[in-house]
Amino acid sequence: MAMAREISLLDLSGKPVRFDGRMLMNAAATPWQGFALEVRAMHGDGENPACYNPHPLLAFCMRGHVKSAMTTGRRTSHVESRPGSVCIFDQGYEVDRVTWSGQCDEVIALEIRPETLRSLMPESDGELHLQTHLSTTDATLTSLAIAMRDEVERGCTSGRMHAQGLSMALVSYLQSRYGGARNAKRAPGRLSQADLRRVYDWVMQHLGEDFGIDELAAELNMSAVHFTRLFRASTGSTPYRYVMEQRVRHALTLLEGRLSLAEIAHTVGFSSQAHFTQVFKQLVGTTPARARLG
Repeated sequence: MAMAREISLLDLSGKPVRFDGRMLMNAAATPWQGFALEVRAMHGDGENPACYNPHPLLAFCMRGHVKSAMTTGRRTSHVESRPGSVCIFDQGYEVDRVTWSGQCDEVIALEIRPETLRSLMPESDGELHLQTHLSTTDATLTSLAIAMRDEVERGCTSGRMHAQGLSMALVSYLQSRYGGARNAKRAPGRLSQADLRRVYDWVMQHLGEDFGIDELAAELNMSAVHFTRLFRASTGSTPYRYVMEQRVRHALTLLEGRLSLAEIAHTVGFSSQAHFTQVFKQLVGTTPARARLG
């Protein structure tokens, strides 16, 4: 496996600067296909020289307490990070010096890299501009970060569509809540019945595959984000949940046959029998084994 690329932090000449803390998890070393994600621990005292983040960056304090001082020119901002706090940095946020002290056993860092953003939102040209908040609390952002971390820890068992869905939910929320003036507004709309039928036919044709929202959206010549917005407005459901429902619906018919549960899980596109059972129980209210018996 190639060495995992870490989240970007550069000095003023453009050379990489070591990011704060000790690496606990790097999603780049897994099958994760969402935004760059790392989990780090910060113990004791630390210092970074003059540096900037080339892409939008989020840092969530999950456990512990760290005090930081960020100096730019003659101005020094003092920041306290406690469980539930998040720092939001627009791309290009620059500091002359950063010092920190304390102990935080878990920091989730997310970087909105242009290549990932561009794959989901071609119309954005990979650009996302945010209002910088050196310390705030936001339950929605934190829950999305936790969902991403948990999915990576599980080995990305929910597949590409789930990773893309979480990433799009994150960027859509950031745009609406913290977006800068340069972010373009999106027009609302709905999918036609013919388009919804094309979505259904495509999903059923590829049901056993690990496809992404971008592939499904391409069937209608749309970006993943635009498609997701229209699909939700039209159906009240996310594409991910819709696909899970189709997989479970087809699995119910297969339970009447002789295929094993593992074979059914594979046939309808689940990564494992365990994931199949988990989603099946969420949607049906019982396990596939019990559903087969009664």
